[in-house]
Amino acid sequence: MGDNPSSSSSLPLLPDPIHEPPPAYEVDRIDDDKKEIKEEEKKNVDSFLRLSWYCARILFLSEFILFGSAGNMVYLVYAGAAPKSVPCYYDDGLTPNITDICKMSKEERLNLNCTLDPQYEFYSLNVQFQYFCEETSKVKATVSFQMAGVLFGALFWGFFADAKGRRLALIICFTVTMFLSIVNAAVTSLLMFNIVRTIHAFFNGGALIVYGVYKMEHLPRKHRFLISSLIAWSPNYILITILAWLSHDWRTFQLVIVVFCLPAFPAFYFVYESPRWLIQKGRIEEARVILQKMQEIDGVSETKKEDMKKMIDEEHEKVLARERKSKNYNVTHLFRHADMAIATMTLSIGVLVTSMIGYGLMFNLETLSGSLFLNSIYLGLIRWALNITTGIMDFKIVWAGRKLFHTIGQGVVAMGLMMLAWTHYQEEEKESISNSN
Repeated sequence: MGDNPSSSSSLPLLPDPIHEPPPAYEVDRIDDDKKEIKEEEKKNVDSFLRLSWYCARILFLSEFILFGSAGNMVYLVYAGAAPKSVPCYYDDGLTPNITDICKMSKEERLNLNCTLDPQYEFYSLNVQFQYFCEETSKVKATVSFQMAGVLFGALFWGFFADAKGRRLALIICFTVTMFLSIVNAAVTSLLMFNIVRTIHAFFNGGALIVYGVYKMEHLPRKHRFLISSLIAWSPNYILITILAWLSHDWRTFQLVIVVFCLPAFPAFYFVYESPRWLIQKGRIEEARVILQKMQEIDGVSETKKEDMKKMIDEEHEKVLARERKSKNYNVTHLFRHADMAIATMTLSIGVLVTSMIGYGLMFNLETLSGSLFLNSIYLGLIRWALNITTGIMDFKIVWAGRKLFHTIGQGVVAMGLMMLAWTHYQEEEKESISNSN
């Protein structure tokens, strides 16, 4: 019987071609081949970058820097939010109350002698400093000052990071940003707020631009798009919205952002300068020491000092060779050839339009129907879902490239704008017909 051990013991045992271990000399040969392959793979800096413990440190720090930078950008969505309406109540019990003074003319509002009771979801600058109706544009102008500071800060600190190092630039920008955030929460006028906010945005723009480069220089190539989709604006936007709702007023909200960013300061101690930047600058020994520390933290076998130094020297030579071959280019070179000019204009116009739509919608969410906070959360969830979807597709599907995603995104935006324009045209037509009748 098949279940009788004595019946099977008499049969000779044949070698299993699948599970039979290879001879000892074959094992040695396979191990040697694997070692050669590993040595061949470790020929540039990318070979030392892996999703492991040191990368986790970088991502931990990156999340808090992004949270602080994004939080301070989104801050004005709530700090600059206009009240939903501004009713006015009379105490004599005889004069009819006014449901919203903003529906009255400016001349009519001058003679009002009633108590204002602004209806708001968030105690913003407008409410505290009494900027209502058309005067809310004075607070909205702060957004322009902030964006100007971010643009100039991104330019300056981008050059600074290339010259002096990514980590140093991040420490300076992040520290000053947090300090000015505390100052910002204590200002007593809109003028002081604008001055502090513009300087604050200069350093915040630097943190935004340098953090992305620093993070990418530590990520394995094949995981960059996916990780960027996970640690991104959208999930932080949702968290920032929840904190804004809990904070209720603009001063508390600013301080809450600072408190949530505090773990970044000790995190700076546990990360090093970017090895890529060090190699570009010819600081070979420093790059070698950092790469070996990264290996030690990740728990992998260290590369021999001589082999690593040789690899870094070769990488540095490649950088120098590229610099020797490269010409001194400027902005005008983007438009000297038709193909480059078309590509540049296409990308620039696409980014300009989507930025105007994105920021225009974000900084005026209080004008939409419904809750300011729920609308913000919906916006963040939609963006995050799209980020994750494109990140997974980029990682898993070969033919799903960046150009395809960009084309689809711009197409959807164009269709949305056409539908919006058609709807607006139809409403104008109906209004003109009703007025004529």
